[in-house]
Amino acid sequence: MSSATEDPIQILNDLRRMQEADRFEIVRDLLQRRPRLGLALANRCLRRRSYFVYIMERGLEVADASEIHDWLRCVIPRLGVRRVVRLLRGALMRNPSGVDRAIYWMPQFVAKNRPAEVNEFRRLIEAATKAGFVRGPNMVTDVETKD
Repeated sequence: MSSATEDPIQILNDLRRMQEADRFEIVRDLLQRRPRLGLALANRCLRRRSYFVYIMERGLEVADASEIHDWLRCVIPRLGVRRVVRLLRGALMRNPSGVDRAIYWMPQFVAKNRPAEVNEFRRLIEAATKAGFVRGPNMVTDVETKD
């Protein structure tokens, strides 16, 4: 891939000619320099779930309160809501502020007609609340989920 170009279409075309592991290395670099571009390219050229787990964990570390929404939009279609919620619960003690930022946006991804998703999310909220890591209203009872 030509490092001189920053044209997203050219980068995508270059990435598609590479092995997936090499594509991931480029995307991982872009996530540090140009996160939105890196996220967009990840969705267009990566397939392995393990790469999206890395992206989720990285987003918890670096994304601010509004940026984490973009990271969640990238990984949830690839990993699923329940897996993302489990990843958040696993990261709760390591990165409570990152998880707190993600929890704020999660209700819009949780389908209320999917009880397993709702219950998994509520268990996350309960764990975060019990640990004292969630700010704001009691989200266990106020979960507004998508239809």
